[in-house]
Amino acid sequence: MTADFEYRTRPGSLALSIAAFAGLTLLAAVVWTIAPVFALILMVPALLMCFYQIVVSPTYGLKVSGDGWRVFSEAPDRVIPMAEIDHVQFSEKPGAPRCVLALKDGTTVALPDQALPSDLMALIRETSARGLNIRQG
Repeated sequence: MTADFEYRTRPGSLALSIAAFAGLTLLAAVVWTIAPVFALILMVPALLMCFYQIVVSPTYGLKVSGDGWRVFSEAPDRVIPMAEIDHVQFSEKPGAPRCVLALKDGTTVALPDQALPSDLMALIRETSARGLNIRQG
């Protein structure tokens, strides 16, 4: 067991977005010398959208520590204390959430698929190492 298990990802490719922004900037500079009105009408909105994708793209992920689980998603980050978790249920059924946290008060928290690692076995190992019950859904 490691001290903390953390997985984070961004949709798309940050390197590709930065390369596209650099290319659009160079293209806008060249077009600006030929047709400034065209550059303002077409290139500036394209540059703004590309910059928006770089800055505002959400980060998805999961951090499992001794204190609890922290879920990073589009909504505000959610922290679930370890003392409130009864068991963790993993499922491979189509259409069902892959991981659900069942709390001691009877409520369930379905983790978004974007926040889960592609290798669920690593998450299962970390969960069992922390003494939580694991169930198959």
